[in-house]
Amino acid sequence: MSQQEAQRETQREVKQKVRREALKQALINKRLQKGTTKSSLNNHIPHCDTLDSIPLSSAQKRIWLMQQLEPDLPFANRPLGIYLKGTLNRQILNKSLSAIVHRHEALRTIFPI
Repeated sequence: MSQQEAQRETQREVKQKVRREALKQALINKRLQKGTTKSSLNNHIPHCDTLDSIPLSSAQKRIWLMQQLEPDLPFANRPLGIYLKGTLNRQILNKSLSAIVHRHEALRTIFPI
C-alpha cells in the first residue's frame, strides 16, 4: 500500500468515526429530550424467592466452562474506563447506581465461599 493510499484510508476511517460519534450524540440528545418517566424507572426485574437452582444462561455456561479450562484467566472481567467532562453530581450518580443495582438481582447476588 502506498503512502497516499494509507493516508486516504486513514482519512476515511476518521470520517467514519466522526459520523459514528455524531450519530451517537444525536441519539443521546433524542433520548434526553424524551425524558424519563417515573413508570419506566419502576420496571425492574422481580426478586426471585426460590431456593431452587436457577438454570444458567448460555453465556454463563460458556464463562463457567472457560473458567474450568483456564482457572487463572479472568474471562468474566470486562474492564471499562469512562472519562467524564464537567462537574460530577455525586448524589445523582449514587442514586443512579443504586437504581441499577435495585433493578438487577444479579448485582445483589452474593456467593458465600
